[in-house]
Amino acid sequence: MSTVSWEEAKRKARERRAAAGLPVRSAQEKEAAMDRLTAEVRAHKLANSGVNTR
Repeated sequence: MSTVSWEEAKRKARERRAAAGLPVRSAQEKEAAMDRLTAEVRAHKLANSGVNTR
């Protein structure tokens, strides 16, 4: 059994997805999705910051 680096594992997964005809997101698409998720989490935390949960 050999150890594979994380980057190599991600590269192989991208190649398998592309070979299977599945969508493969670009680095820019991944960054945009992460930015949207971060904004959503911030908004949720802000909206619930004054809620008394007892």
